[in-house]
Amino acid sequence: MTVPRHLPAKLEHFIGGEHTPSTDGATFEVADPVTNQPYAAVAAGGARDIDRAVTAASAAFTDGPWPRLPARDRARVLTRI
Repeated sequence: MTVPRHLPAKLEHFIGGEHTPSTDGATFEVADPVTNQPYAAVAAGGARDIDRAVTAASAAFTDGPWPRLPARDRARVLTRI
């Protein structure tokens, strides 16, 4: 199995602008569909992780720059996504 170089062997959640493991440390493996060999461990989100993500997203939306951006600037961001 050849794993692309840019692909990390460990993927964590990205919450509040930071990479973070699951609060309970849970992970799951991602396997190559051809060989069924695992090539990455991924943080498995649970209820506490979801709560942290929702809290961070709500704060970013209300306290961050997004609500004050002009519509044209928001459109540029969304178009890039």
